[in-house]
Amino acid sequence: MEKPINSDNHYSVIGDIGGTKTWLALVPLTGADAWQMQSPRKCINADFVDLHALLTTYLQQTAPIGYRLSSMLLACAGPIKNQRCELTNHAWTIDATSLQRDFDLGQVILLNDFYAVAKGISLIDQTALMPLGAMAPAATGIKLVTGAGTGLGLAWLQCDLSECQAYATEGGHASFAPQGELQQALLAWYLQNNQSTACWETFLSGPGLERLYRFCAGVSDKVVLLSAAEIVAAAAQQDAIALAAIALFWELYAGWVSDLSLLFRPQAGIYLVGGVTQHLLPWLNPHDFTETMQSRGLMQQTVDTVPIVVVRNEQVGLLGALATLQDEFNQEKR
Repeated sequence: MEKPINSDNHYSVIGDIGGTKTWLALVPLTGADAWQMQSPRKCINADFVDLHALLTTYLQQTAPIGYRLSSMLLACAGPIKNQRCELTNHAWTIDATSLQRDFDLGQVILLNDFYAVAKGISLIDQTALMPLGAMAPAATGIKLVTGAGTGLGLAWLQCDLSECQAYATEGGHASFAPQGELQQALLAWYLQNNQSTACWETFLSGPGLERLYRFCAGVSDKVVLLSAAEIVAAAAQQDAIALAAIALFWELYAGWVSDLSLLFRPQAGIYLVGGVTQHLLPWLNPHDFTETMQSRGLMQQTVDTVPIVVVRNEQVGLLGALATLQDEFNQEKR
């Protein structure tokens, strides 16, 4: 039988586990600092053999003397089934039962990472929000959160005046639809070396940026050239191929957002998040992005009314994990 999350233990661990990096924080459950994130830290997944090793190292380095850990709530980059997750873009399997046993916890909760991101959007400081147009998000209705990182995530929220209910999806794996000759050439180039069809994540992600660089360089998709971080560094030095790859990335991103506008008609806005999104912001031209997004013929007036906002805060998933932890605590008190 599970011990309640508000037992005599003092701390919980919350996490946002992506394909490349993991954010962790401690949350006191009692005392003057209750429900305040402490010691947030970004860890590189490749530095650890598994999540257990990462968590052990984090607790050894950050937990206060005499702490007592009662629970974990972890947002994971992949589908959750029976409180178990195989990360989509990293070779880790995360199992709530194993974590509960190995760390002697009363409760472990796993949730989709973009569910947590969606929950965290309403907690972001306004100074971290960058609108891409004049349209202001409505207070109610559908709100979307999407973002390019190691993968391409998507979640949506149904908002009324009192709260927003979040829903996770695997929409980034929807089939890619090229627009124009360049994108058609991109798809044909990709399919020459890959038997599977292309999804939006194929190009709108860290590995996707690397793929776009190979396309712009005119080499096979099987040839290893630059990593995403190296492409960003090359673009900063005005490398023509890197700049072309990033320009194509933002063009594709605008097409993805345009499709989402038509699918959901989110008058409460589309919020762009993700590590790759953050790293490529210096090359984002808001006018070009919105103009590309709105080029939808008869549907242009529909797309014109959708507000687009960039979120400049890497810890939005942690904030959503914290909000979900509080929800769990409040439900147990009822």
